[in-house]
Amino acid sequence: MAGTIRVLYVDDETGLLDIGKRFLEKEGAFAVDTLISVEAALEQLKTERYDAIISDYQMPDLDGIAFLKQLKASGNITPFIIFTGKGREEVVIEALNEGADFYLQKGGEPKAQFAELAHKIRSAVMRKHAEAELLKKNEELNASYEQIAAGEEELRANLDELISQERALRETEQRYRNIVEDQTEFICRFLPNGTHIFVNEAYCRYFGVAREDIIGHTFRPVLYADDREAVSSFFATLTQKDPVGTIDHRIIMQDGSIRWQRWSDRAIFDNKGDVVEYQSVGRDITEQKAAEAAIKQSEAQLTAIIQGSPIPKFVIDKDHRVIHWNKALEAYSGILEKEIIGTKQHWRAFYKEVRPCLADLLLDGGVEEIPGWYAGKYAKSKLIEGAYEATDFFPHMGKTGIWLFFTASVIKDDEGNTLGAVETLENITETHFKTEELKEAYQKMQAAFDQAKLSEERYRNVVEDQTEFISRFYPDGTHVFVNEAYCRYFGKRRDDIIGHIFRPVIPKEDRLKLKEHFRSLSPQNPVA
Repeated sequence: MAGTIRVLYVDDETGLLDIGKRFLEKEGAFAVDTLISVEAALEQLKTERYDAIISDYQMPDLDGIAFLKQLKASGNITPFIIFTGKGREEVVIEALNEGADFYLQKGGEPKAQFAELAHKIRSAVMRKHAEAELLKKNEELNASYEQIAAGEEELRANLDELISQERALRETEQRYRNIVEDQTEFICRFLPNGTHIFVNEAYCRYFGVAREDIIGHTFRPVLYADDREAVSSFFATLTQKDPVGTIDHRIIMQDGSIRWQRWSDRAIFDNKGDVVEYQSVGRDITEQKAAEAAIKQSEAQLTAIIQGSPIPKFVIDKDHRVIHWNKALEAYSGILEKEIIGTKQHWRAFYKEVRPCLADLLLDGGVEEIPGWYAGKYAKSKLIEGAYEATDFFPHMGKTGIWLFFTASVIKDDEGNTLGAVETLENITETHFKTEELKEAYQKMQAAFDQAKLSEERYRNVVEDQTEFISRFYPDGTHVFVNEAYCRYFGKRRDDIIGHIFRPVIPKEDRLKLKEHFRSLSPQNPVA
């Protein structure tokens, strides 16, 4: 298989097309043309020849299997690979039955994924070349039979060629068998009574049973009790008109553990319409089910927290649609949750006409460039990082209007992707008016204080301007006030007197007189 392999890659995901083309062409063995629709591919195949075709399964115009059917109907036998995403199990059997060479699951690490895709392209092209060579040799053999009378030696040569072709045919069959055996999915075929006629290696490994203990025997894994009725009913739904179905159920393993499986089953009917065989492809989805259960539990806890909160709040998704509207907000707004969920009408709880709420502004890029009627009303929260808060008056609410306090923040996942926004509100009308009253009282008190300070300053000036010595002191002589005249007279600094015991030296003959003077002061006669 010399030369460059020409590949046509059809997928409606342009990003995946670009990645696949770059990876395959980087190896140097492939030349890749990409198209985004089956219709365009069918048109191009009228004039272009390719060594292999890669096709997505789920596409807007036609799916990958319909594409394959049209090619086969037109006589195009180019190797065909289904590159499927979700629901792969449902198309595996049909894809192989319709002649697909391989199928491959999207997702996972890109380098490994496209390396596997490159390997499958080479295998499909190699197999097609081998089949073409075999066909060519068969044609030559037919021509040889027409010349059989030419002699026994020619007949012997043709016989040798036939043996060689038979060997090649067995090798081709072995390659098909290897494809099935190399799959990580569990593949089996069994009769209606449960007798298995084929299982692949993955099936045997998973159930821990040797192939010879399954083939030709009735083998039924132990179903989880709660799922038995559902499995029984499922097989009854497979009909000639709709022979394929998918079911998730649990089984009990040999070690007693319980595992989840997802099976895609096809019923095979005879010409009388009776089921003669089933073909199944399955895989273990225990981890996936655990992740789904964790997500559901997390969502349930979030819903319980939001709904149980006494604070009115709502949550919107990244498209501004309401996904949570709690009971407190129902009671406040009079709008029921069932009326508002899925809509963009959360503004109705606050405004008479359509207007974005604080949560909407944050989703649209923040509050830095908000319309004029919001300017100055919003600020970063002092308590919650990344949140914003606002206070506004709503004159149409209540009898005389109410004041509301809002807090909103954006909700992001672990990778920083925006999921939506949450907003809470609080009626602060009473608090607002009390705050205004306190501000007014404070202003009055401040004015009175300023006036008292002015009066004190005036009186202080009067005292300081006196030529008499003025002082105030405790009974132990500790001074609490002296005027400037007092300090000058005694030759002391004010700081050396205030807070200290200061007694001028009194002549001995005057000390008794001074004591009697202070003893004479009483509440009835405080001045002397």
